[in-house]
Amino acid sequence: MVYFEPIRDIFLGFDAAVPSRFVVFVPLTNCFCEFTEMAIYSSETGRWTKVQSEWGYKTILVGNSECVFLNGTMHLATHYALVVTVDTEGKVWREIEMPEHSPDTNQLASIGKSQGRLYAWQIEDDHDCQLYVWVLEDCGGGKWTLKYTVNVPELFGRQPGQDDMSYKVFAIHPDC
Repeated sequence: MVYFEPIRDIFLGFDAAVPSRFVVFVPLTNCFCEFTEMAIYSSETGRWTKVQSEWGYKTILVGNSECVFLNGTMHLATHYALVVTVDTEGKVWREIEMPEHSPDTNQLASIGKSQGRLYAWQIEDDHDCQLYVWVLEDCGGGKWTLKYTVNVPELFGRQPGQDDMSYKVFAIHPDC
């Protein structure tokens, strides 16, 4: 018998051009916190569908804030340097490795979208406090390109640790 844990995450996907059409993704876990199924609701059909997860073993999602709905596909960040994706029908499942040259593979990278492309970023704060921003050039091949490296103290006008402040990037501009 399989026992399911309470629902922890709900992800909403919609195109801003057609906000009345939306999709809700609800990952369902077993008692080991492994994703076994995905419940998907479509406003077009008005129905829920449950599909078997095709993501790898031990897929642990970062949480609600780490999702991007892009080109009809939900992209979700995981704790193991992966972005996992599923389409609105639950038929196409993928795993995309995060950028290969991340400064700290123990820290989570965040994801976002801009101008129809997926971006990832990470603040490395152990040494020189740099913000790294990558763009996914080839979704099928998982090829990331480092687009920017920014000195965080210069960006915010203060040194790391000053006033016990920490930073979390929540949005990016593709050209600045």
